[in-house]
Amino acid sequence: MKNIIPVGSLVSKIPFFEPSEPQNSLEELEEAVYIGKTQKYRDPVFYVRKSLINPHIAILGTSGSGKTNLMLNLIMKFSSIAGKRIIILDWSGEYAGIAHALALSESESKAGFSKSKGQYLNLSKFEAEAKLSKATLLLSQILDCMGSIGSMDMSVFVDEIWHFLGNPDTKVQISRIFREGRKYGIGIIAATQLLGDVNNEIIYNAGTIFLFKIYGTDNLNSLKSSMLLEEKELIALPELERGSFYCIMLSLGGKVKKSAIKHIQKFEIGFCTVKCDSMEYTLTKRSIMEAAEHAFGKEISGKLDFLIESELRSISIEKIVRMLIDNGCTREKVIYFMRKLGIKDIIIAASIKHTLQKSGA
Repeated sequence: MKNIIPVGSLVSKIPFFEPSEPQNSLEELEEAVYIGKTQKYRDPVFYVRKSLINPHIAILGTSGSGKTNLMLNLIMKFSSIAGKRIIILDWSGEYAGIAHALALSESESKAGFSKSKGQYLNLSKFEAEAKLSKATLLLSQILDCMGSIGSMDMSVFVDEIWHFLGNPDTKVQISRIFREGRKYGIGIIAATQLLGDVNNEIIYNAGTIFLFKIYGTDNLNSLKSSMLLEEKELIALPELERGSFYCIMLSLGGKVKKSAIKHIQKFEIGFCTVKCDSMEYTLTKRSIMEAAEHAFGKEISGKLDFLIESELRSISIEKIVRMLIDNGCTREKVIYFMRKLGIKDIIIAASIKHTLQKSGA
C-alpha cells in the first residue's frame, strides 16, 4: 500500500511566501505612474508617490544604458498628472524637445513661477560659470516655494547632477531639497553615471532608486556596502542590456519593493516642419495629431499622419489643406484646425485661397 499524505497535513507544513516582485492595490493605481514590466513575471510596476517614504528618485547608470530615455518617460508621464509642476534643469540641452512639446516656460523671472505648469532651464547656451549662476537662481525660486507656498506637487528633473554637486552653492541647494522637499510636496529626480557622483545624503533620501548597467570595482563595492542589491544581482549589474534596470522602492511602512525591469519602452518626440511660403512652423507631431483628431476624427488624423511621414516631416501648409479638402473637410474645420496649431489667420486664409485656385474650385 502506498503512503498517502493527507492534503491538510501537507499544506500545514509548506510555508507560503510573498511574491518576490511588488504588487499594487487598485487604490494605489489611481495616481500611479507606470514604470515598466518585471523581467520574471511580466507584472507592471508603478511609481506611487503617496505610498513611498520619499518622492525623490535617483537614477544611476553608465552612458548609453538608458537613463535619458527613462527621464523622458518620467517627465511626460508626470506632466499628465493634474496639478503637477515640472521643472527641468538641462545642462546639455537634451530635453529641449520635450520642454517644447509640453510648452514649459523658459522664463527665468520669478514672477509667475509658482503659477505656471512648469519651467525649463536650458543651460547649454551658457558658459560653465553662467550655467551655475542660472541654476542657482532657479533652485533659489524652488527653495522659496518650500517656505511660502505650502504643500505643492512639483517634480524637479536634474540630469548629470554631478555638474551641480561640484559647486558649493548648488550643492547646498540640492541637498536641502532632498532633505526637506518631501514636506512641501517637492520631489527631485536626479540622474548620473557613477555612484561616486552623488553623496550618501542623496541616496538615503531617495524613495526610489533605478540602477542601470554599472561596472567598476568602486561602484560595485559601494552598492555592496549599501545592501541595495544581493550578491547575484550585483554580479548581473555590469551585464544588463540597454534599457534594463533594477527598481528599488522604499514604502512608508519601511518595506522594500525590488524588481528587475527589462527594456523600458523607447521614448521619442517627433517634430514636423510646416512651411508657409517664407515662414516655417516647427510643431510636435503629437500636437498636430491631437488637433486633427479633435477637428476631424481618427480617420482623417491617420491620413494626415501618413502624409506627414511620406513628406519626411517637412510639408507645405498647402499640401495639408489640399488633403483635408479632398477628404471632405469643411473650410470652417480646416481654419479651426490650423488655429489650434497656432498658425496665423492671414497665412491660413492665403493657403486655402491658393489651394482652391489651383484646383479650380
